[in-house]
Amino acid sequence: MSKRHVTAANAPGRSSADKHIPGRRGLHSSAMVAILAGLLVGLVGCTLPPPASQNGPTGASAQPTSIVQAFLEAIAVADATTALTFIANPPSDTSLMTDAVLDQSLQLAAISDISTTASNSDGTITEADYQMGDTSVRATFHLRTVAQGYAITDGVLKMDLTGACTPCTGIALNGVPITQPSVNLFPGTYQFGASSPLLAVTADTFSFTGAWPPPWPTVSVKLASGADATLGAAAQAVIDPCLQEKAIPTSCGFGVPLLSGVTLVADSVTYKPDYSYYKPLTEVGCRLHNPNTTEAICNTPLIIDYSVKDTAGQPFSGEIDAFVTATIDISDPNHLVATLSGF
Repeated sequence: MSKRHVTAANAPGRSSADKHIPGRRGLHSSAMVAILAGLLVGLVGCTLPPPASQNGPTGASAQPTSIVQAFLEAIAVADATTALTFIANPPSDTSLMTDAVLDQSLQLAAISDISTTASNSDGTITEADYQMGDTSVRATFHLRTVAQGYAITDGVLKMDLTGACTPCTGIALNGVPITQPSVNLFPGTYQFGASSPLLAVTADTFSFTGAWPPPWPTVSVKLASGADATLGAAAQAVIDPCLQEKAIPTSCGFGVPLLSGVTLVADSVTYKPDYSYYKPLTEVGCRLHNPNTTEAICNTPLIIDYSVKDTAGQPFSGEIDAFVTATIDISDPNHLVATLSGF
């Protein structure tokens, strides 16, 4: 069993070799030069050991159990860079494999009491026992040989998020916005949250321990408190200019009904919303277009009074009844795009 303990280094001081020995005289400078020259010749003539592998310790410390031990110890101190060196094939996307993400993970559940045991003769199957928060974990890691020792083949979880959130725009994992349909994770504890001010996420915490099967988290998302007013304002900002148009129909799609045998003068038309029965879009409730977190929908009945004249100067008036639906792209909360329908 391999279990490493970090101990304090010996206190600085002079060793016995540094002490003065009576009767010994200092070397003459020419003799010292000769000795140094001899050492240099010896270094040039010998074969220096190769540099340490990027996949972990070398020599005696390159045993598979030591690799797994060092891997988990790096994670336990939020050292993502070191932890990655023990992985046989590090993923290209490491956006969620950083010190900051691991630090958040450890705040949720610290990793401690790590020990490793070889499960087969060469240790390429290693059992790891450790604590993740209050949970005792036993996980199996597989290793393969690399240039200078061994590396772990299954120390990273590639998690498909399509079953949790589709897409995950506006959602974060341990504080990092999710931008891909799958993420790569170290062993640790993770929590979903909102990266958009328009969204509220029910905290769903899950852990990847290295043991299988992997976790299957779920995400519960809704509009944040106060988002209705922001989204309604974005939709109202689209319809208000249409109400000022001198057009039949308007660019929003509504207009004076056609009258048989009458030629209407578009420049004479006026439109006025009647909010005595129904609320404006700024005051109605909105919802996410589930499960698509990049769209929200606000809708309301709307009455628009109009007045217009024909070419003979004859006035006409009436009302337009509509059920307005505003579909709002919220993928960028700083640039909302509303599209109206229902006229």
